Formats: sequence, C-alpha cells, structure tokens
Amino acid sequence: MAQIVSADEAVSRIPDGAVVVVVPMPSEEVYPAFYRLFSRNGSPRDLTVIWSAGLGPFSTERKGMNHFGYPGMVKRFIAGHVGLNYEVVSMIA
Repeated sequence: MAQIVSADEAVSRIPDGAVVVVVPMPSEEVYPAFYRLFSRNGSPRDLTVIWSAGLGPFSTERKGMNHFGYPGMVKRFIAGHVGLNYEVVSMIA
C-alpha cells in the first residue's frame, strides 16, 4: 500500500551503500533531506547516485545535485552530465 511520508522519512529508509536514481523534480524538496540526515546521522553514506541530466547551479550554492557534494555521502556518481554541478565536479576532480 502506498504511503505518504516526509522527505526526511523517505531518505531515512535508504540504507548505506544503496543505489539511488534521481530525477529533476522535486529536487529542492527531497535532495536537501539527504544532507540533513547525513550531517546528523552519518547516513545514508557510500551511495551510488545515478542521474541523466545536470541540475545546476554551477556555483557553490547548495541546490540541484550540489546537495550530494559531500565526501562520504556518495561513493560513485553515474551521470549523463555533471558540468553544471560545481560541488560534484569538485569531488570528481
């Protein structure tokens, strides 16, 4: 049966080392929850994050895929385009 849960509750159900496929919407509702939980609990960590489009901005502003730009949170990125994701590009470099 389907459940409606908060972004934090949804992310808290993701185990360490999981593969997460993300889409452009609703990025600013769900993506910040990854860092909120990671900074609080150190989990989820070592994620493989997959996406097909680069969701900017190309700056240090924490929007779009930059929400995943924290060492320890992501082990691997599989992406169609990372050029708009400054924090992610910095981690890869």
